[in-house]
Amino acid sequence: MAEITEVFNPEINRRQNLQRREAVYAGVKGRSVGEVGADVQKLVKETTLPPGFSFDVGGQLQQQDEAFTGLLAAMGLAVVFIDIVLASQFGSFVQPLAIMASLPLALALNDGGEIQAPMGRAIIGGVLTSSLLTLVVVPVLYSYLVRPLAGRRQPAPESTDSPSGGDELGTLARP
Repeated sequence: MAEITEVFNPEINRRQNLQRREAVYAGVKGRSVGEVGADVQKLVKETTLPPGFSFDVGGQLQQQDEAFTGLLAAMGLAVVFIDIVLASQFGSFVQPLAIMASLPLALALNDGGEIQAPMGRAIIGGVLTSSLLTLVVVPVLYSYLVRPLAGRRQPAPESTDSPSGGDELGTLARP
């Protein structure tokens, strides 16, 4: 598989954060990055290095971890903002949590979950989008559509004298 050769004088001294470093590059074939990353992390934990040496795992595994952290932060903020909007509608912070708890969170957190994940994401995206449309867009559009109609209704001027010489039975005035 591999031939390991010990080298005493490297041709190039690589540095990272003012420390000498050596990089080991590997490709993943036949397995997911997450599976290989878990094996690498296990190997790193089991290996005892001499003082002054350390491991720094990067590449796709690091990018995947950063993306997952960002996704969790975005979902947390979405839940907070949706709770705030719904709380203003319901007058309570607890009732919106009960509504949001009913979402099917099939986010591929277990074995075989990757099959259900796209459906779960589609449902969650639909619920979030419909909530945004229902609670924000529709009321704003409604207020813009109703405002011009309300401006056309002006009360008739009040008059005590009848221009027709007193033939009217009375006048109807708005308060």
